Amino acid sequence: MKTGLLPHPYRLRLACRLRQQLSLTKTGKPERVWMRTIDVNYKSPHYFLAVKGLSFLIMAGLSLTILILAFKLIARFRNSENIFLVCNLKLIRRLAFCTLIYYVLWWTITLVEVYFIKQSFSLEGCNIDLISTLELPNGLFEVPFTFIVYEVFSIGVKMREENQLTV
Repeated sequence: MKTGLLPHPYRLRLACRLRQQLSLTKTGKPERVWMRTIDVNYKSPHYFLAVKGLSFLIMAGLSLTILILAFKLIARFRNSENIFLVCNLKLIRRLAFCTLIYYVLWWTITLVEVYFIKQSFSLEGCNIDLISTLELPNGLFEVPFTFIVYEVFSIGVKMREENQLTV
């Protein structure tokens, strides 16, 4: 056992299925089961735990910032006749970048955690599926969507400014 390493549980998705014989709780009969996920106790260094804790605090702050920015934006939309304003564009840009930073930080911590799992756990004939551990669908839709909304508002602000110059 290495010094400076602490065990932590983690649910892991496997690229292969493990066939094991387990007994059912209701009937008590042994039954063959194909496992797709398993709980793994892995060891990670103390510095990673500190970095992980700090990143979760940063992610909590980013979540709060995203929530506040979204409510500010909604309030500005309700209180103005024209939503294509530069101040709204700046809010949407901040919202998009906060969302991007949140998911990049989340994916980075998850990848490092999976690295430490690979160092302390292995099964013959099985690979750890990295893509499924990242939970990509969450951020793959939110991050591009916020940047698309930002670009739409950017075009709207430019069109509004051009319209004011021609009048």
